[in-house]
Amino acid sequence: MFTEERRQRILSHLNVKGKASSVELASELLVSEDTIRRDLKELSENGLLKKVHGGAMAISPVPFEYSARIELNLESKRRMAAEAARLIQPGMLVFIDGGTSTQLIAEFLPVGLVATFVTHSAANAIAFAKCRTSKIILLGGMLVPELLINEGPEVLSAIERFSADLALISVQGLNIEDGATVSHYQDALVKTAFIQRASELAVVAGKEKLGFALHYRICASSELDYLITDESKSGIKDFGTLGFQIITV
Repeated sequence: MFTEERRQRILSHLNVKGKASSVELASELLVSEDTIRRDLKELSENGLLKKVHGGAMAISPVPFEYSARIELNLESKRRMAAEAARLIQPGMLVFIDGGTSTQLIAEFLPVGLVATFVTHSAANAIAFAKCRTSKIILLGGMLVPELLINEGPEVLSAIERFSADLALISVQGLNIEDGATVSHYQDALVKTAFIQRASELAVVAGKEKLGFALHYRICASSELDYLITDESKSGIKDFGTLGFQIITV
């Protein structure tokens, strides 16, 4: 088997399964583990996969910039947002992160809802401001233009002043081993702070994000109280062993 053909098969394997060990790939492709390790190193350096201890993981297909994500899988996001909105009860204080999925939750809030929403996203603050009977608190800091979120010590310090009932968080990757992950360090710090100051955690993750891991972990999978996803029940059966509620749309 030629080198390029073998490496394409490695990428195909990861695209289907999300991750693989060097031992597994060596057995499947009938080559040595040293050969696989060299392949993984080369593919990682070219940005085609994420090399991890003992193997590799596929790189999440989710775009980084807000403008590239806002229209992506819009109908699925709306269905997930509608389910997330059901978790919000009158009187709650809710953390809303800067995700495009969580932004859509504002469309499904009941008329007259009295709640408080805290976010570091200017775009999401504007979206939730349409709920005139609720309070919207926008945390200030330095704007990240690509994500339309505020970051920095001011944001993290402000979060410490709240005790939220619920954190509604979007992620770029979610799997059992690595938990919920994102690709932007400062965003990870804010999401983690939200989670730590909330009584319950609901993660909104489309099927394109499941099985992937990015560089910065915001929580372990076992910390979730709810997972809202458009993945089929068979596709998330492994998460069922962790004890949190899975809501599929």
